Amino acid sequence: MDTIRRYLYETRKFITSRDEGDIVILGIPLDLTETFRFGTKDGCDCIRYYSESIEDYSPRLRRDLSEIRYVDLGNILLPQSFKALEIVEKVVEELSTRYKRFVFFGGEHLITYPIVKALRRKYNNLVVLQFDAHLDLRDEYLGEKLSHATVMKRILELNVKIYQYGIRSGSKEEFEIAKKYSTIINSLKNFSTDSYVYITIDMDFFDPAYCPGVTNPEPCGYSPKDFLEEIYNLDLNVIGFDIVEIAPQYDLSGITCITAAKIVRELMLKFFYEI
Repeated sequence: MDTIRRYLYETRKFITSRDEGDIVILGIPLDLTETFRFGTKDGCDCIRYYSESIEDYSPRLRRDLSEIRYVDLGNILLPQSFKALEIVEKVVEELSTRYKRFVFFGGEHLITYPIVKALRRKYNNLVVLQFDAHLDLRDEYLGEKLSHATVMKRILELNVKIYQYGIRSGSKEEFEIAKKYSTIINSLKNFSTDSYVYITIDMDFFDPAYCPGVTNPEPCGYSPKDFLEEIYNLDLNVIGFDIVEIAPQYDLSGITCITAAKIVRELMLKFFYEI
């Protein structure tokens, strides 16, 4: 745990915390390449804060967080520079030797790249299921190869298959890339895969009416209720997930953060209950 201890600092815990467990929660407060609204480094603690207002028990799943073993390590201490990506990759690689399942709070969407880069070393047939309003498939944006707008393109270059759901925005070139190299899906009703699955949730997947506190709000999105109903019906081997792109200063009522906290609870109880 030397690498992890080097970069961690103490913070508020998600609901409750165990001294040890099979599941690890880690905040990654990176806010480096945002291009419209900033503030994602505060998303990690926002999720934790609002998690205190929801119960441990999911009446829909009839399961309780007290019935699973997880530990919240707090947030990783990061420089707001591209060096942060190397640090995240090293920490996640070390975590993968100790834990079975992974939950990450962002932070901007670029954090998904070093996470997937590290986890695919352990899970060779890893695929990514992306919930997002945007394709994030640009080769570069504002002269940068590494950006929240290029993150999925970089993951494709790792030879990781990507399924993209909720997409309603992107450049013409991005949609052409998607036709060739990723899979845009319009329904999860019949979605299945035998591979290990990593889920990444950009909170702008949801309509701004439900989740206004994001960096790049995009109208005509999904409702949290519809999202969760589709999640409940999935039968996937999910090994981890992240929630990214929350900007708390634009979330004055807290509805984006509390939605994220509930999603964390439901995904943990849906996919990590029996491990």
